Amino acid sequence: GGRRGVGTGLSAVRWDCSLTRIDLRNMKTKFFPSLALALGLMAQNGQAADIVSGPPTGSLLAPVNSYALHGPHKGREFDAAKSLGQSPGALLFIHELSRNIIPVLRGLDDLTSEYSVLGFQSHTLLLHDDRTSAENRLKAINGSLKLTHPIILSLDGLEGPGDYALNRRAALTIVLAKGGQVVRSVALTDAGQHNLPELREWVEAVAGKIPADPEELRKMIAGNLPKSADAVRELAVN
Repeated sequence: GGRRGVGTGLSAVRWDCSLTRIDLRNMKTKFFPSLALALGLMAQNGQAADIVSGPPTGSLLAPVNSYALHGPHKGREFDAAKSLGQSPGALLFIHELSRNIIPVLRGLDDLTSEYSVLGFQSHTLLLHDDRTSAENRLKAINGSLKLTHPIILSLDGLEGPGDYALNRRAALTIVLAKGGQVVRSVALTDAGQHNLPELREWVEAVAGKIPADPEELRKMIAGNLPKSADAVRELAVN
């Protein structure tokens, strides 16, 4: 439990403090272990409320105002969602910057490189409430992680883009898209190494599977390359 927004145990439950019909002082102490066990079972059975974060499936991919300190968009403000175009891709929003999320950041970075032969792209965005502080922090983070696709800044504050309905209770929110539409939104609360197999599944769901036969793969790559020499040159530069 907890890996895709499902809490576990007592921490997953919001208490209603307006208990007007129950006198807690007269409860027997043996009630509390039973309550804890019941709540734990509820969480294991998926009865605790999932954390929902991100736009619903089928909605159009709304603009994501961003700024890049590194990478091909370095020094520019741009729309991260628009840059995905009609291609399969992902937007990964960082709500909580900690060591635990690093495997997911690296995992998406690696998958973006691997599935780029199928046109897959991604942007990882840091949400923040102070741009100057966030830029300084991001310089250090990108310098340390050395990702192929560096983390960029969201310019929509700590809440993120208004049309995305991001939930600050999540550590990460990943939005997968194809054809300019949202395919899946997932909130990760207990992010870590254990998310990598399902992360690959989510990427494959929008990008497709890479052909195992080398000759088939070569033909597919050739078919996806632009036709004009200028476009090929621009692709190589990028």
